[in-house]
Amino acid sequence: LSRAVGKIEEELSECLTIQEVDVPVPGDGEVLVKVAYSTANPSDTMYIKGLYGRAFAPPCGAGFEGSGVVVANGGGILGWRLVNKRVALFAAAIWAEYVVTKATMCVPLPDSVDLKNASNALVNPMTVMSFIEIAKEGNHKTIVHTAAASALGKQLI
Repeated sequence: LSRAVGKIEEELSECLTIQEVDVPVPGDGEVLVKVAYSTANPSDTMYIKGLYGRAFAPPCGAGFEGSGVVVANGGGILGWRLVNKRVALFAAAIWAEYVVTKATMCVPLPDSVDLKNASNALVNPMTVMSFIEIAKEGNHKTIVHTAAASALGKQLI
């Protein structure tokens, strides 16, 4: 068994609990990752509250982004290449000890990048790039961001 964060009641959108769950088994093209770190982004909060475009129906997990080590492959050449590698990844329900995701959602990490910093290496950098592209397209010279001390704010600077 493994531990994971899950929502226990529909009416209590803020009510999360640690649950004992089976370690998931990867299918073809998927890998099993032992999660080291996972982020808590505003998108995670919106998802838990049911405001992110996908239903969050209990019981289910939360979180989208993190880092860890690939410990098993469900089949496929890319998955085999990732086994025992440290990765940054996108995965549904990543607030868990183990998560299954598509091998294509994993980014192998160089030794110089630690797992803690890698855990937010995907969502925020893409958001920053989008901010900049949108500003350029609109011929804007300024971006206003009200959370400068946040992970996103630090990457934006």
